[in-house]
Amino acid sequence: MLTSMFMDMPYSIRSAFDAGLRAIEKIILGGKLAEFTAMRRLEVPVAAGPYSIERLKETMTWDTSTGYWIMDVDPQTMSRTRLEVSSGIATFMNVHPDEMLARVGNCDNPIPQSQLEFFGSITYEIAFMQSSKLVRNLRLVRRCPKGGKLLDPMLCRLTTIRERDSFGRMVRVMNILQRLTPSDYDQELMTKPTTCRPLLWVIGDQRNGDDLLQSANYDYLFSQSFRGMKETMEGQRSLLRLQREVSQIFKPFVDFAALQT
Repeated sequence: MLTSMFMDMPYSIRSAFDAGLRAIEKIILGGKLAEFTAMRRLEVPVAAGPYSIERLKETMTWDTSTGYWIMDVDPQTMSRTRLEVSSGIATFMNVHPDEMLARVGNCDNPIPQSQLEFFGSITYEIAFMQSSKLVRNLRLVRRCPKGGKLLDPMLCRLTTIRERDSFGRMVRVMNILQRLTPSDYDQELMTKPTTCRPLLWVIGDQRNGDDLLQSANYDYLFSQSFRGMKETMEGQRSLLRLQREVSQIFKPFVDFAALQT
C-alpha cells in the first residue's frame, strides 16, 4: 500500500519528493501554473495536445490486450471527482470492475509494482504534469483477489492523456494500458530508455523484458522494496543516487515557487 511505501522510504528521498509537491501546490494555488508551463515549454519540449478523451474512447480499438481508466479532476484543487474503469483494465489486474472501483475509492488497491518502480513512475508522471501526453513502459505484478498471492507479471505501455479546459487547466485524465511482449519492451528500451520503468536507469537497472518477467516477484518482495534496499550497501548507494535524481527533477518547480511571494 502507499502508506507503507512512504513509511519505508528513506527520509532524504521523501523530503525531496515532498519539497517538489509543496512547490507544485504553491504554484497551482497561486495561479501561476500557466506561467510556469509556458516557461517550461521553452526549456523542455512537451506534448501540448489538445486532446478530447471522449473522442479517443470512440476512435480507439479496445481488445483483450488494452484497458483504460478515466479520472475527472477539479481544476482548482487537482483532486479526483469521478472515476471510470473499463472492463479491460480490471481484467488486466485480475479483479471485477466494481471491486476495482471500490478498492480505489477506499485507497485499498495493492500497488501493482515494486515500491521502487511505482515511486519512479509516479514521480515521472508528476514531474511532467505539463505534458498532455505521457508514455511509460512498465512491469506490473498481479495478485489473486482473494488470497493476495502474486500471480504472473506482465509488461505494458501506460499512456496518460490529459484533457484541459480553455485556461489550460487539467480537467480529465485518461490512462491507457496496453500489454507488451518482451520484444516490444526491448525495442522501447533501445529507442526510448527513459520511458522504461522511469528513474530505474538512475540505479543502473535496465534489464530486458525476459529478465524482468523472470525476476518480477522477487524484486517486488525483496530487492526493490525500500526497506530491503536500506539493509545493503549497494541498496543504500542506489537510494542516494535516486534521491539526487528526484531533487533534480523537481528543481524547476522548487526554484520557480521560491520566486513567488
